[in-house]
Amino acid sequence: MKLIVHDVPYDLFDAIGAASLDDLIALKRHNGATVRSMKSVFERLSNISASDDFDQLDFLSDPDVLRDFVGLIYVVRRNAGEDLTPADAGKTPWSEFMFDFSDDPEEADAPKADAGAEPMTT
Repeated sequence: MKLIVHDVPYDLFDAIGAASLDDLIALKRHNGATVRSMKSVFERLSNISASDDFDQLDFLSDPDVLRDFVGLIYVVRRNAGEDLTPADAGKTPWSEFMFDFSDDPEEADAPKADAGAEPMTT
């Protein structure tokens, strides 16, 4: 699964696995996000992304999800060598990030209606 921020794709699994202890501490201090909470969010996203009755506004109403979006953005960008803080990651506009589920192993065998990212629009 990829997280695309400002049109740049980042691998979520690689970034979380390679997160530095300092980055994880900074994130935990900033908003309480942890590796477990961030993994939980993208697992939930993977499970519901194909659902026709998925309401993004319900997802966005959950403060824990928003906290973990900040964490995911921070971790992937730090893993790419970018210099930013968790607060900087939290300033990312909703319209400037999306998830790309196309490299999920379960989806590799499934027929695709169209390729590419599945933007989460409001």
